[in-house]
Amino acid sequence: MFLIFCGPICGPKGCEHAIRHLASRAPMLLTRIDPDSNMARFYRLEISPDLLGGVVLIRNWGRIGAAGQECRQWFDGPDDARQELQLWARRKQRRGYCVSGPVTLL
Repeated sequence: MFLIFCGPICGPKGCEHAIRHLASRAPMLLTRIDPDSNMARFYRLEISPDLLGGVVLIRNWGRIGAAGQECRQWFDGPDDARQELQLWARRKQRRGYCVSGPVTLL
């Protein structure tokens, strides 16, 4: 049995609507949880300004509860970064990840 955990952000319009809605509001958290295969993964996407006037897309992934790995990708403007964020979110959705919602930072 394969189980995908979808948080409350995946409503009647589906996860695709949530991806488009949250793409302008980073960070975004996607999760893939399957208890039968002991899988509990996260994928975090965040758009942030850099010190040189550009924009950076920060991707962080790994097992839930661990720090995970990180990759940074620089862009000239926020529109390019937003498109790349949406591309990564769709890729992960096709692999079974579901949008869990925006990440709240304490």
